[in-house]
Amino acid sequence: MNGAELVKYTFPIIIFIFWIYTSHKEKSKKISLGCLFFSSIVACSQNFEFIYRQIHQLIQILLCVCFLTNLANKGSLPKASYILIIFLGFVVASLIAAPFDQDAKAQLINIIICAIISCFLLQIVDSTLTFSIFLRYIGSLASISAASGLMEFFIDQQLRIESTFANPNYCALFLGIGWCSVFSLGKGLSKWIQLSLITSALILTGSRAGLLLPIFQILWILYIQRNFLKTFLYTILSLTIILFILASGLTRFSATEDTAGSDSERLIFAKIAINMAGDHPITGVGWGRFVTEFANYSSSVDKIELENGVIDASLQERRVTHNDFLRILAELGWPAMITCFFFIFKSGSYLLKYKAYTITALFPIWAGLVVFSLLHNNLNTALTWFFLLIPFHLRMRAMRNFYHTQ
Repeated sequence: MNGAELVKYTFPIIIFIFWIYTSHKEKSKKISLGCLFFSSIVACSQNFEFIYRQIHQLIQILLCVCFLTNLANKGSLPKASYILIIFLGFVVASLIAAPFDQDAKAQLINIIICAIISCFLLQIVDSTLTFSIFLRYIGSLASISAASGLMEFFIDQQLRIESTFANPNYCALFLGIGWCSVFSLGKGLSKWIQLSLITSALILTGSRAGLLLPIFQILWILYIQRNFLKTFLYTILSLTIILFILASGLTRFSATEDTAGSDSERLIFAKIAINMAGDHPITGVGWGRFVTEFANYSSSVDKIELENGVIDASLQERRVTHNDFLRILAELGWPAMITCFFFIFKSGSYLLKYKAYTITALFPIWAGLVVFSLLHNNLNTALTWFFLLIPFHLRMRAMRNFYHTQ
């Protein structure tokens, strides 16, 4: 058994033991269920060893049942959930105008489950305090995940660790979210130990997008505090970290051939997505069907010649966009894309106007997820939807509480 397999078999057990400990400490059924979801994201959602993936699916079903039960009793949805309903409307419209094949069926089920679980999590977050509890828990999970990634690296001596995840980039995303959470809410020596641990693991993932979250966190602190001395110190710290990463030789950042090939593929996939939207401007090719239609459009774009080879899309089959915005454009059409940009703009304006509701980790996490979606496909998890919807959710709750006190 190599290091990667050892981590994937053993660390989910550690994560769930930590969840049991947290549940006993918090003594809240709702918080326990929310923490169960975040634990499952780390331990099981991309872990295909043993039966962990099936456990994640069972946990999702449990949370869906809990939400539907609460909905039946209370009869109301969180206001921010109507954004998801609008998105689901675009999804249904796209599938009415497209073949309802296996890819479409699978992705429709996935987005419905994501919507239900996201709404359930929003129901739980009744205050910024509850949200902060979840952020602290995510920070602890990121520390555990970072420890497992370092263990994987020391055993295998292999670059680009992935911990219990199936891909280094998604591992880096969660570590980045955890880094921001620990930086904002951690205290004392344990905070700096956790940050050092997570930073080391982040570097070893080799993910450019994941490393943006700590940078966004530092920039956000500078923006809201506007302190010259801190600005100077954080700038020096940031430059030191970046120079260390570039000079370390531990990651693929210095491997220009790898990054050039990855970037060229993304450029080709972007052109294919635009071509699909050109043929289906109103409803797209159908939700989940980019991979189905890829072969039909792969010859419509030119090859890209690199020093170490040629990127030829016509030789490939069933690829994804590696960009959520392009996925929406190709699969749902221009109306959905324009609505998506409006949603992002409004969310960002709320966070800037109200200084992220005094939660210093919120804006960096939100901005990091938006940028991450420019480089990867990340709409198939409720974790992403939860953080994208939180700005609207907290704004709606603040308005309701204001009017209730008048």
